[in-house]
This record gives sequence, structure tokens and C-alpha cells, in this order.
Amino acid sequence: DIAKISTKAAEILFKGSGRGAEKLNYVTTYIKEFCLSKGFTIDDKTIRQSIENAWDEMTNAKKDKVV
Repeated sequence: DIAKISTKAAEILFKGSGRGAEKLNYVTTYIKEFCLSKGFTIDDKTIRQSIENAWDEMTNAKKDKVV
């Protein structure tokens, strides 16, 4: 859920195409800091996969809304 929320936030904060690196950095940092604040760590591969899953879910939801 944190990946979904932070991915949506990145889309709002960094509007426009061509800003993928900024969005990825924002979400990665957010997830790492959130996890650390809760007392656990998460590896970069897991973070990346969580972000990709959140992105896929978000873009598929947008496609489903288009009629």
C-alpha cells in the first residue's frame, strides 16, 4: 500500500512525462524512509518490484476507466 500511495503522490508532485527518474527516486526514498521509521529495512529489488506493481495497477485502472 505504501508503494501505491507514494507512486500516486509522485505522479501528482512530478507532473509531466520525462520525469520518471525523479518519480522513481522520490518513491524509492519514501519507501526506504517509511520502512526505517517502522524499524525494518527493505532491499532495493523489493522496492523496485513494489513500485512497478503499483504503477501497473495504477495505469491499468486508468485504462479500465477509458471507454
